[in-house]
Amino acid sequence: MDGKPYRKLTHRFRVERYVEALVAVRKIPRGHPVSDADVEVTRVEQSLLDRDSLIKPEQAVGLLATRTIPAGRVLSAGLLTGPPIVQKGDMASLIWDGDGFSIMTKARLLEDGCADQIVRVRLPTRKILKARVLDSKTLRIQKEGEGNETSRQRAAAPGGESETSF
Repeated sequence: MDGKPYRKLTHRFRVERYVEALVAVRKIPRGHPVSDADVEVTRVEQSLLDRDSLIKPEQAVGLLATRTIPAGRVLSAGLLTGPPIVQKGDMASLIWDGDGFSIMTKARLLEDGCADQIVRVRLPTRKILKARVLDSKTLRIQKEGEGNETSRQRAAAPGGESETSF
């Protein structure tokens, strides 16, 4: 009245932006390949997306679920992996590089693995280590302190020192 506001209103609102993303239509069990029938492109709120979220079915079809994916979940690269290129029980070349030396030996795989994945292997001495899959025939030992079982044994040993031999 008389040019002054009669009532002051305060309102909170939220702006939502929707974008297209790839979503699981049904539950995809761990280790199962993704098919066209398992996914669809749907409009979802942008806040539900990760940096590595997928937007096209071609990006997911044929890949394996790394864990069980519930229906309605936006798919991301971290939830899927390629088919294994090394199989449990196979023998592979194992490379161990160090300062000024390189050792190559054979090791038996204790689990399936995809490219660039860490797998457990058993050396001929029966020692178990972790190695990174380079290709279908070659693995590389993880450097000291990067998660192999030998480094954990050394850390637990009295004085923190022990010898490693092949």
